Amino acid sequence: MIAVKGDALDGTTFADQVAPSDTFIQLVGVAHPSPAKAEEFRRGRPRLRPRLGAAAQAAGVKHFIYLSVAQPAPIMQTYVDVRAEGERLAASSGMRATFVRPWYVLGPGHRWPYAILPLYWLWMLAPRSRDTGRRLYPVKLRNVLRVLRRRSEPRARDDAGRRGAGVTSSS
Repeated sequence: MIAVKGDALDGTTFADQVAPSDTFIQLVGVAHPSPAKAEEFRRGRPRLRPRLGAAAQAAGVKHFIYLSVAQPAPIMQTYVDVRAEGERLAASSGMRATFVRPWYVLGPGHRWPYAILPLYWLWMLAPRSRDTGRRLYPVKLRNVLRVLRRRSEPRARDDAGRRGAGVTSSS
C-alpha cells in the first residue's frame, strides 16, 4: 500500500498518484466528528457528490474501498447521511465497492470511549438493543487497518461470500 495525500474534494491534487492501481482506499473524514459539526458535513456534501471516486474511476481502478460509518445510528444523522450518500455514489460508479463501517475507531488520541465500553456491554446483553450495541461498538485502529489490508488483497476481493463485521461489498 502507498499513502497518497491530497484534497479528497479535488481529484487533481492526487490523480497522478493513483494510476496505475488495482485498489483505491478512500480515507476521508472530519476531525473529531460530532453533532455540532452538522453544518460542516452539509457544506461538504455538494462538493463530494461529483468527485467521490472520480479520480480512481478515471485511473481505471477496479476496486474502491470506502471508510464509512456504522449505519443506522441514533445520533449524528447528518454525518451518517453524508457517508451513506458516499456509499451510494461508490456503489453506482461501476467499480467494485467495499464499505468499512466502524462507528468509532480507538487509537492514539481517541481513547476516551474505553471509559464507556461497559455501557456497550450492557446494550449487547439486552435483546432490544443487542444489534445496536454490536453495530456501534468502538473498534481498535489496528483492526480497521487489518480489514482494509485484507479487503485490498486480490484473494479477499475474489471471495465475495466472506465478510467481516461492518464490511459490505457490492459488485
